[in-house]
Amino acid sequence: MPHLRTQFRIAPFTMIEGFSTSGVAALEYFAEFPTIFQATIVSSPAFGLKNDAWLAELIAKLKANLGERYLYASKSGFNDDATSYEQLKASLTHFSNAHFADLSQQNYLSTSLIGFEQGVKTLFEVREITNFEPFAREGTSAACSNTIKCYINGLVFKFRIRIT
Repeated sequence: MPHLRTQFRIAPFTMIEGFSTSGVAALEYFAEFPTIFQATIVSSPAFGLKNDAWLAELIAKLKANLGERYLYASKSGFNDDATSYEQLKASLTHFSNAHFADLSQQNYLSTSLIGFEQGVKTLFEVREITNFEPFAREGTSAACSNTIKCYINGLVFKFRIRIT
């Protein structure tokens, strides 16, 4: 990826996506290269192809470097994948930027499209401001948790964009 950035104009926000076997690969790359990928969407990852030691190492890496990065994972109806998926989900549920969806009632081949659509919607959803009173009272110079400036800074950080 660093070489590609020197040859092409690539957005600073990069995401990797995968379905089934490539879902497992996407998780591996996402865990292994935290400075390259800011997000991953994996649909029906084929955990049944991997062993428990691999899953434990993957979870450890994700816990160590998920930080502000984004993870969306959906599970299919394959029983071979269910236990590992639930382990991953249980290990990362305390991260607000880790999202999990159960698509086991969907046709397996549809889960790649459904999971990708839901993942993108979740990733790029922008919080809607419903209570403007703190902004009116505190303006843009108050504590960061309630100001428009901090809201915009959050968007800039999440999507690696510059707002002028």
